[in-house]
Formats: sequence, C-alpha cells, structure tokens
Amino acid sequence: MSNKILKELIIVKSSVSLQIIDMNELTEFRSIINSFSEDLYLIKGNYKCDAKSLMGILAIDLSSPTTLEFDNSLLNEVLTKLNKFIIPY
Repeated sequence: MSNKILKELIIVKSSVSLQIIDMNELTEFRSIINSFSEDLYLIKGNYKCDAKSLMGILAIDLSSPTTLEFDNSLLNEVLTKLNKFIIPY
C-alpha cells in the first residue's frame, strides 16, 4: 500500500472597489472582464455574483461602489486593465 500525501491548497483572494457611471463604461467593463479566463465576482452587501454574468451585473447597482473579488494571482492584471473603474481606498 502506498502512502498518499495530501497537499493543502491555499487560495488568497484580493478585492478592489469599483464604480461604473454609465452604459458606455458598463460595456467596456464587460469586455475587459470577459477577457479573463479566471473567475471574478461582484459583491454588493450580501449579494455575490459572477462578474461575467450580464444578469448578475444588471442585478447590482454599479453606480455606487461595488467590490470586485478575484484570485490574488490576478492582482497586477486587474489593476492594470480595470484602473479606470477602481476607486482608491
């Protein structure tokens, strides 16, 4: 019988606050978000949805600050691509 070694996988999440003012920005935001192959989530209060989901995006009021959550490995790419929408802390 062989020994099985279990490896613990720790995934660290990062988040940024963002705000989208109008439909043109929303269209641009969706285009950028859909360029990621990884999962990204929008969080507003107790509601969390897939950031690539049009229905989810429309269910959240993005005109006020909203949290975008993603895997920490994407931090630099998210900050670069979505800089226009990010609200400084």
